[in-house]
Amino acid sequence: MKRIALAAVLALSTSAVAAQSVAPMPVKDPGVATLVGFLIPGGGQLYAEETKRGFLFMTGTVIAFGAGLALDVKQIPDIVFPPLFVGNTTIPGIVIPGRPANHTGPIVGSVIGAVLWISAAVDAGSSARRTNEKHSRVSLVPTPQGAAVRIAF
Repeated sequence: MKRIALAAVLALSTSAVAAQSVAPMPVKDPGVATLVGFLIPGGGQLYAEETKRGFLFMTGTVIAFGAGLALDVKQIPDIVFPPLFVGNTTIPGIVIPGRPANHTGPIVGSVIGAVLWISAAVDAGSSARRTNEKHSRVSLVPTPQGAAVRIAF
């Protein structure tokens, strides 16, 4: 009888200590992560606590849009140097041909930036799920029959 009482007291005390030492992690909602990812590139990953991944998406998107704007080539007109008359000598004029405008840089930069932004938003939900599984002791494991619940101790 004393052993049973001692075992019960020991079990209750260890479960109380375990309950106090393990604080539940907040659950990251994949829907909120995706919404934040559509508003700010990489924001969903930052919400889901995957900061390196979030900053990579954010930096890549900004670089793509910025490079596209920087590569916007305006039309450069012809540069004409008129002829020079020195005494009885005439030095002929020089014409340096210009360049037509080329606006493919912003188009390419916008397409690459948009693809990065959308892929970051789509990945944000997966980032939230990964974070929840990393901080949780309960997770779903795929099996040939469907899915099984795994509980880690």
